[in-house]
Amino acid sequence: MSGLAAIILAGGRSRRMGQDKAAIRWGARTAVERLARLARAAGARKVIVSGGDYGLTFVQDPIAFGGPVGGLLAAASSVGDAERILVLAVDAPTLCVDDLQPLLAAAGTGAAYLAYPLPMVVATAAIPRDLAPDTPLRRFVDLAGLNELTPPPDARARLRGANTVEELQDLRRADRLQVAGELRSDQIGPALRPFRHGADRAATPSPLRGAGVQKGKFLTRLFAGEGDRRRSRWWRGRRAAINLIGNPLW
Repeated sequence: MSGLAAIILAGGRSRRMGQDKAAIRWGARTAVERLARLARAAGARKVIVSGGDYGLTFVQDPIAFGGPVGGLLAAASSVGDAERILVLAVDAPTLCVDDLQPLLAAAGTGAAYLAYPLPMVVATAAIPRDLAPDTPLRRFVDLAGLNELTPPPDARARLRGANTVEELQDLRRADRLQVAGELRSDQIGPALRPFRHGADRAATPSPLRGAGVQKGKFLTRLFAGEGDRRRSRWWRGRRAAINLIGNPLW
């Protein structure tokens, strides 16, 4: 047995959103890409998208727009020998690994949160296979015998996700600092490394402290670039900052 697999449910109509929720961009990634990254960070060795082709391994729903349980059962037949399955909803892409830890640590057949059937962790052997595609997810949770846990108070908005434009805007505002942190560490961070690790580090004042002139010189180098901009670390930092500050969806 190979441990954990993940299913991302992405087969809904997205009528209230007015656009495909799986393809909505969150920073540098789409919602479905972000959830796939989350699933792998949580330990999933295999990630399957239910409902459409978004450049990842996927399974079509047996009945288009037939319901999340139909998509879950279709994808569950493709997880191989995984013992457990993490099931994620594509409309809740701001979840973090900490939000999933109580579900992953639950004993027995798995767990879901009270009032939030997704995300869930379910033992493959406990999945009721003879359900109609339009079976409510809460009914699936009951039949699978999942533990129902109290959700962390600070995770409720992330668990609820976004099904309308207004909810999307609220979720983006709540997530903005988290996205900014990812960009700062993953993309802008390399541009700062020469200042932190230079040979004369001890003799060189920090670029983030001291006189405003020095700060201005640092930011000029960061955003203007040096040498060949196409390959420059400074240019990558500039592009990351533009993505962060200038993204019209924020």
